[in-house]
Amino acid sequence: MLHRYILVFLAIISISFTPVQHIYLVRKGEIKIKLPINNNWDVIYSNKLNGAFNDKKFTFNFSIPIQSFHGFNTDQERDFFMQSLKASSFPVATFEGKLSEPIKSNIREYSFQSRGKLSVHGVTMERKINGKVTFFKGMLYINAKFYISPSDFRIKTNDYTASKPVVIEINAELEKK
Repeated sequence: MLHRYILVFLAIISISFTPVQHIYLVRKGEIKIKLPINNNWDVIYSNKLNGAFNDKKFTFNFSIPIQSFHGFNTDQERDFFMQSLKASSFPVATFEGKLSEPIKSNIREYSFQSRGKLSVHGVTMERKINGKVTFFKGMLYINAKFYISPSDFRIKTNDYTASKPVVIEINAELEKK
């Protein structure tokens, strides 16, 4: 009988020390891409960012439909972008990653580094993403910036564009599920 009480007591203690898991979902998100086109930097963007963050496993994932980008100067630029990325064959770009260290929700703002797999144009590559996380009134805000080379993802463009890195900026507002 005493063994049963000890087991119940140990179970209660282990439950009380188990961290609570929260899943945060993107409520509002945007990706901006700065493209080197014709000796200028053109900015295209999409507000169709989807994603989730697990604060117990420190993992997150994001996805963006390629067709959702807008802001092109001309229809020709848009057609070139969609053809270069083969948007009909590879309609979504994704990132699945893990933070290098745990997020502490008692700290309002701090920088982070993550490692994960970025999939674009049917090619998946390991990438590091640095950014900033802000906790405010139960919300999680993520701002990140990183660079990719189109040739790494077998994206065929003109010689000038292929030789320049593309700048990607992510801004996301996440709320607890």
